[in-house]
Amino acid sequence: MSTFFVEDLVESLLGSEIEDVPTLARKFISDEVIDAVEPIREAFHASKRVKAVCLERVLRSRVAASIDQALHGARFKRHHHAAYKIEISAVDQLRESALRKFCRWLATDDAARFHGWLAGWPPDGRPLFARQVQVARARKGDEFPVHVDMDEEGLAAVYNFSEAFGPRDGGELYFPGTSLVLPPIFNTMILFRPRNAPHGVAKVLGPKTRFSVTAFFAAE
Repeated sequence: MSTFFVEDLVESLLGSEIEDVPTLARKFISDEVIDAVEPIREAFHASKRVKAVCLERVLRSRVAASIDQALHGARFKRHHHAAYKIEISAVDQLRESALRKFCRWLATDDAARFHGWLAGWPPDGRPLFARQVQVARARKGDEFPVHVDMDEEGLAAVYNFSEAFGPRDGGELYFPGTSLVLPPIFNTMILFRPRNAPHGVAKVLGPKTRFSVTAFFAAE
């Protein structure tokens, strides 16, 4: 069972720890999320079977809007694994845009340090390193079967850019055997521990398009 974190229900926390945020993260991540690091960590660590937290309005509004616009103009192709019924866009072939800048940052150790700092993970203090960034699109009939992202200790961060998705549109991120079902709400980020955490993306049912940018960070 996981815990949702809704940023506007938690008072901002100020203190010396805020100064530890990697500098580049502040160009993308909203101040409300950064200021509320302590309750975010509490929610993440309180989760049992799957350690996870969902953050609303995680990116600065202008950043989120610019990334969304670039996603609609990006070129996608079917995933090379036939079982993975989604489309992906190669990061190194993206046009110069807010999306490409965001993906470049996610592929850095600065981003790895930020996400590890935000979750307070791993608990032994080992640093995380950027492993992979994936830009994905799912349209009507597309789905991603249950899988495990990686065996190493680390974190996965799923940034959602799906507009106006409702219960009838599908596309939820789900974790079998748990009550954790997360709709792809615009400008949310799902931060979770992928090790031993099978999960999948439900079939998109309506005409709307599901966009996401996922980053994987592993401890070495």
